[in-house]
Amino acid sequence: MRKIVTQTDSSIRSHFEWYLRHLELVEEKKGVIQGWKMRKEEERQQIIQCGFDADGNVLGSFDGPENSRDASSREQSDRAKQKSREKTERLLEQWKREKKQKEEEQAQRRRELQKKRDALEAKKEQEAMMLDRTAKRRQDGITDDMSLSFSSPTSNEDLVERSRIAIEYAKAKRLRLQQIEERRQKQQRLPPRPETKTSDENAITLPKPAMVFNPTEASKARGLSKEEIRRKERRRERQNAHDAYIPGKKAIPDVKVKSFGHIPIQPRAVPAWRKNI
Repeated sequence: MRKIVTQTDSSIRSHFEWYLRHLELVEEKKGVIQGWKMRKEEERQQIIQCGFDADGNVLGSFDGPENSRDASSREQSDRAKQKSREKTERLLEQWKREKKQKEEEQAQRRRELQKKRDALEAKKEQEAMMLDRTAKRRQDGITDDMSLSFSSPTSNEDLVERSRIAIEYAKAKRLRLQQIEERRQKQQRLPPRPETKTSDENAITLPKPAMVFNPTEASKARGLSKEEIRRKERRRERQNAHDAYIPGKKAIPDVKVKSFGHIPIQPRAVPAWRKNI
């Protein structure tokens, strides 16, 4: 027996014994199944020899009252099945005829709708051609009387149709003119478009002399004297400038508020380590 590194000799031996027993049981099972099949085949042969078929029905070789009753019942069941089959076939044929008739009716309706649609499209094309012809005649200065004089005499229906087309053309023209007028008024109400200033990229832009020589606010403040600064401060106090820039100053009287120019700020707190110095 070959040794396995991870298994002991006893475990290998027990597994080998179990496998041999398993093979014996498998062979025994196959033998039992084969014997059962053979017994069943023998029983079937005996039944056939005795005059019965595989389903347990008596064969036709034995004549008797029971056989005749079974035969009549089988005939009745066969007739019932035949009638049911014929009825199903009749219903199927009727359903097929009805389906075919419905399909033909639907195809006929589709053809009629297509004819109506084609006639309507042809009528619209004819009306459009007549409108174009009328517009061209009006542009060329040809009057309706002259056109009627060269044309063949028409009936009242043609005259009514022509008048209707002329009215529709006039309505469409008036609507088009109204849209053009509304568009023109809307364009007039719009502000003028800003013009793009085309400048040379190579040109050197120089500052304007007036902006160059104008003093800034910081330079103006540096040129003031102390007396002028105090005078401006007193004037701001008289004008309540600080109240205006510091809203709610009266609601916090315990807080000292100072203003340097127009920027209101609160004085910084003194650190604890510097209070006793």
